[in-house]
Amino acid sequence: FFDPEFDDIGLFHPFAPADGDEWFFNITRIETGGLLPSWANNPSVNSFAIRPHGVLAFSEGGGGGAACDINGDGECTGADIDAMGAAIAAGATDAKFDVNGDGSVNLADHEFLIEAAAPMFNTYYGDSNMDGEFNSTDFVFVFTAGQYEDGVAGNSSWVTGDWNSDTEFDSSDFVRAFTRGGYELGPRAAVAAVPEPSSLVLLLVGLLPFIRRRR
Repeated sequence: FFDPEFDDIGLFHPFAPADGDEWFFNITRIETGGLLPSWANNPSVNSFAIRPHGVLAFSEGGGGGAACDINGDGECTGADIDAMGAAIAAGATDAKFDVNGDGSVNLADHEFLIEAAAPMFNTYYGDSNMDGEFNSTDFVFVFTAGQYEDGVAGNSSWVTGDWNSDTEFDSSDFVRAFTRGGYELGPRAAVAAVPEPSSLVLLLVGLLPFIRRRR
């Protein structure tokens, strides 16, 4: 048991709960004079009930993580975007994948997970290094991984360039990223509109067939 404390708002517990704690609660009222009714064997003695009405049990974890933690590992990373893509490809119907709440699991959930504000990722397609922006540093990041059209089936992920979640890194990922916009616009929160792709971007897309991993 603990000694409750009062302030100008009401009664509160002076310490945060710990894993394994059980707090008993009683639906009660403050008596005349500001006295707090207590549990007692004799219900006529300043008591609203002779036993607790319920128990609050606290445990660490197990209560569901952030909405962006699709794979349930306790973190929000590119692996969660991969997990969403895999769920859509598999025809999953579990409500945890329906992050936009429209009653179905499809590409719209993939887009919502990546682009919607917190607790989603609030970023852009193409942001492989997960810094909240899509820019040239992401190109360096993914091409350093060396998986662009490498001929190895199903080995790519969000952080290595698979932006459309088909487990490959190829020109279709650039098409997807640039179609969604966001290149060199800075963090999403500061963006008011999505401009047309720049000539530099269009040139880069045109050169993609000539880019291969050095062997």
